[in-house]
Amino acid sequence: MQSSKNKLLSNLKLIEIDNNLYKADSLEPGWKRIFGGLIVAQGVVAAYKTINNLTLHSLHSYFIQPGNPLVPIIFKVENLKDGKSFSTRNISAFQNNKIIFFMSASFHKKENGYSYQDPMPKNIKGPDNLLNEDQIIEIMIKKGLPENLKTIWDRGRPIEYRPVRPRNLYNLKAKKPKQYTWMKFKEKLPISIALHHAILSYASDYTLLDTALMPHKLSVFNKDVMVASLDHSLWIHRDFKADDWLLYVQNSPLAFGGRAIAKGSIYTRNGLLVASVAQEGIIR
Repeated sequence: MQSSKNKLLSNLKLIEIDNNLYKADSLEPGWKRIFGGLIVAQGVVAAYKTINNLTLHSLHSYFIQPGNPLVPIIFKVENLKDGKSFSTRNISAFQNNKIIFFMSASFHKKENGYSYQDPMPKNIKGPDNLLNEDQIIEIMIKKGLPENLKTIWDRGRPIEYRPVRPRNLYNLKAKKPKQYTWMKFKEKLPISIALHHAILSYASDYTLLDTALMPHKLSVFNKDVMVASLDHSLWIHRDFKADDWLLYVQNSPLAFGGRAIAKGSIYTRNGLLVASVAQEGIIR
């Protein structure tokens, strides 16, 4: 059985089956439906296959219906524009001839310009001083890890996450909807802008909506809570490496009417803001 790291890299190797038409597998260990971050990442790879000398700066996507990980996905890329500075693509994903996902992506030629950014939050512990997920799980197992949580962690993750303030899932308390998590791919990646952008797209979908549950003493692991992404937007501001530590600053300004919105800012260890994220999802 492939490791979660190798399986993700394998899933990101799309096969061209016709002009601007690509096929991908989506099965990941333990997942009963396609993880939203994976299909976004695959859409990024498909779009990059039609782009020359420009880099992704933004994407806006919609999850139309749940995907079946046992069925290959067909990605169709539509060329909307190729200009001197920007190129735009529409990417549609199909299973059994039915659309399950749609994304618009814009690519930009690198250029100089004005520069400003919000600073990285102060007094945040670095990843070297934090427990990794395996260590957190060991502590939880000693307390009697619930079976549904054990199943989730047994399948492994291709991204290593180190939460700055891990939540106590045995005694959840109402907290402000804000959290900080360090993350990176678990091994060195090839030098490929498209691959690093795809990996970040994948990782940016983890834990984001969970932020909106924090004021309600809930987590995505509660059996009586349904959480699902409706859309996902990502803006890439600077170059980065997905196999180096990145700080994911997350917050949720609103939950109402069965939906919630969550936002994120992603920083390098030396404080450069490299990406911004926004997502709306169902919370029932």
